Amino acid sequence: MNYCKHCGSQIDEGVAFCTVCGQPQSASAAAQQAPQQAPQYVAPQAPQYAPPQYVAPQAPQYAPPQYAAPQYPPQYSVPVQSAEVDDSVPGKGLGIPSMIMGIFALVFVIFWFTGEAGFVAISFIFSVASIILGAIGKSKANSAGKTNGMANAGVVCSIITLSIFTFFLIIGLAVGF
Repeated sequence: MNYCKHCGSQIDEGVAFCTVCGQPQSASAAAQQAPQQAPQYVAPQAPQYAPPQYVAPQAPQYAPPQYAAPQYPPQYSVPVQSAEVDDSVPGKGLGIPSMIMGIFALVFVIFWFTGEAGFVAISFIFSVASIILGAIGKSKANSAGKTNGMANAGVVCSIITLSIFTFFLIIGLAVGF
């Protein structure tokens, strides 16, 4: 039996290459009877580390903050004129009930569909009264050169209510209601 001169494995006689390491074998190596010193495995040594030495971090030394009053750019302002609220609109006392009655008339005309004749009558009466009060309130405000928005709203709601009332009255009479 022969031994490989590279890895020391046993090989058959006359083999050209080692079956373990694949190195070519020469005739003189095949004639060699005793293997060379087989390499011995040496376990690697773990590196020796010294435990780390803890050093406390040094806190940076800060100077205490110096506070000063902030510097703002100069302020520019427009002189403020006192706004006087003029609540003395002539006819305002008539415009408020005109608007309230116009809104109620508009709500009550919806009850036409429920068949309640009382609500329809109230709606018609409120509409007419709202138009009268609104017209008087508007004329008083116009004579003073002012406007009365509540009187305008009451008149508009009442006109819408009377239009709906008239439309459904005509439709009802045509159908035979």
